[in-house]
Amino acid sequence: MSDRVSEMRRVYGLGVLHLEDLLPDPIAQFARWFDNAVGAGLLDPNAMSLATATASGQTSLRTVLLKGYGDDGFLFFTNLKSTKALQIAENPNVSLLFFWREL
Repeated sequence: MSDRVSEMRRVYGLGVLHLEDLLPDPIAQFARWFDNAVGAGLLDPNAMSLATATASGQTSLRTVLLKGYGDDGFLFFTNLKSTKALQIAENPNVSLLFFWREL
């Protein structure tokens, strides 16, 4: 491993996550976290990484903006002929990542 990379390691101890503190509803839990990110004044707290894959497993990752969320899931806009839209139609298993580094 590169020494340069290993020298970049920091201690991330701002918060802790305890199972007993989590809400049973994942959307309600996300709302709590999102409110914390907005309240902290983070730049673009609605920016998220969206990972998709074709049926054969070819992956893609891009940053999109969250437009809403609720019981139906997470909402973002895309061109229905875009790579991400075609991959989601082919394989609806996706992942989202909200990188709120400061939190």
